[in-house]
Amino acid sequence: PVVELSRELHFCFLQEKESCDPEPAGGGPSSAEQTGLSQSGSVRCKLLLYETLSKHYSSTNRPPLLPRPMADVYTAISDLLVNAKLDKALEALQLCLKLLPRSSREEMRRLLMFMSLAADPQGIKVDKEVENRLAVKKSFSRAILHSKTFPKEREDLLLVFMLSNVGEIFKIPGSLHKRVSEKLADLAEGEQPDVTGPALSHRASSRTDVDSSKNTNQELWALLNSIHLDTKRSAKERKRLLRRFYGAHPGIFNQYFGDSAATQL
Repeated sequence: PVVELSRELHFCFLQEKESCDPEPAGGGPSSAEQTGLSQSGSVRCKLLLYETLSKHYSSTNRPPLLPRPMADVYTAISDLLVNAKLDKALEALQLCLKLLPRSSREEMRRLLMFMSLAADPQGIKVDKEVENRLAVKKSFSRAILHSKTFPKEREDLLLVFMLSNVGEIFKIPGSLHKRVSEKLADLAEGEQPDVTGPALSHRASSRTDVDSSKNTNQELWALLNSIHLDTKRSAKERKRLLRRFYGAHPGIFNQYFGDSAATQL
């Protein structure tokens, strides 16, 4: 795809150069000369890049970046999402991504960053029939996660969460960072490290983790997810419902969409 893209971009630049306006009478540089490409030329090149990457990553011969044998882990993370335990889901996903080979992790980070930019509803329209976010999901979701044993709706949910938190999921989990720092501090002071860790207290506290407030958050998360992924509604109708939801529950809305929350309104 690199060779093909280079060839097509070169052809695009040649077309743009031939279509540039002649030098203005004042002798100053035109806008095309200042930027290298006109606005229309820039759009053509960006769409060419999108189409090339889409073709490359939609190939059925490519294994997904998230390995299939870890499907049980993805199921556990999606369960946390369904139950609106977003902080725990984020930490579990951060640990999961740390287990990937460095090259795969970096490729996924770059791909998710590209997908996040391409999915921006205020950006270039990448598909004539559907909104950007749905088009991006359709083109690239298989490259991230694809397993016959993992339900499609769970794949969509996990992908939405990854795109909404692309700036956080590749960081070291906060709890792990804290525990390592504490043990290093103990070692520096000559104390014997506690090898048992907080497992017992964690299990005890987890028994009281669910209350009525969390149940409400779970229901709201499920409602927002159903609105966002409902392809039977028009984009205009989904946006109207999303605005109503945001007006009533801005916290849940911002947790769900992350950095892209503002672009959904």
